[in-house]
Amino acid sequence: MGEAAINIEAYLEEERQKGAIVFLPSAIIPDSFYRPVVETVWLTDDDIYKSQGKFRIKYEGLCKLSGKAGIEWSPMDSGRTDDGRDKLYISFRAVGLIRKADGKLYPTACNYELDLELEKEDLEEQYRKKAEEKSWKDDRAKIIWINDKVKRDWFHKRRHKHSLSESGARARVIRSILGLPSQYQKKNEILDRPFVIVRFVLDHQNPDIKQALLTAARENMSAVFGHGSIPALPKFVSAASGDDNVIDLPHQPASPEPPAEEQGNPYGDPPGQEPDSRLIDFENSDPESQVQTLTYLFKARSQNLGDYLNRAKIKSLDQLPAKTRIELFIYLNNQGEKR
Repeated sequence: MGEAAINIEAYLEEERQKGAIVFLPSAIIPDSFYRPVVETVWLTDDDIYKSQGKFRIKYEGLCKLSGKAGIEWSPMDSGRTDDGRDKLYISFRAVGLIRKADGKLYPTACNYELDLELEKEDLEEQYRKKAEEKSWKDDRAKIIWINDKVKRDWFHKRRHKHSLSESGARARVIRSILGLPSQYQKKNEILDRPFVIVRFVLDHQNPDIKQALLTAARENMSAVFGHGSIPALPKFVSAASGDDNVIDLPHQPASPEPPAEEQGNPYGDPPGQEPDSRLIDFENSDPESQVQTLTYLFKARSQNLGDYLNRAKIKSLDQLPAKTRIELFIYLNNQGEKR
């Protein structure tokens, strides 16, 4: 890792000398659990716009850069900061986080205020200046043109004031984290220079990280399934008749049948019910009811129905032969007895 860090720093310095815009969140730590990843981004004409004689990066272009830098957003800490009573005013705060070499996320917060009354005045001033560059038949035509343009842009901002305030706040966060100016004198200052961006990600090749991930996975499995083994469903075998849907239930050693009066309740029926009542009811049920009962038993016995269907090469339990459904019912009930 030490040699890799030196190589990356040398590469960044070389790109910086060539004129690239380099972003490095923090100094590279050789023994960190987080390794640096270098990304190169070129912006295009679609990512910039011209305003008042200068060039700016659009919000979409800034999002390209923030994605490569790994900037994360905190929705819990972001949102409107005004009370919402003034329909022509909105204030929004955005909080972005950037990961540094130590693995910690460091926040940056920025606010953006949108005052539509001031925006209207700015629009009127902008279009007055543009109108001076045109020729008009009379002042009335000039005033109508200015008013139409101002009305169009102002209603657009009023309709989208929430998204405009949020994107404005996020744009400020991105520029603050990446150290970008809000505007450039020339277009080629943006388009002719690559953005070389470094972000830090968890080093999965680190032996300690591998062991930690393996331990966490084991603990998660134990929390879900417990430490005991999960009973397996009966295996599928081909019957002599060639029916692949027949299941070979676990074989139980033969034992002498006790007298009928001593057999008790083999299917877990509560006291007072006739022996084998559940099985009798199941056998007398229509296929749809049998499928519903089996589906419930799969869930109640914590068995994997999807895995069973895959191994049976069927899409639903109603495709099983009647005899197989009865055998499966007996098996699932016995799983309940074992508990």
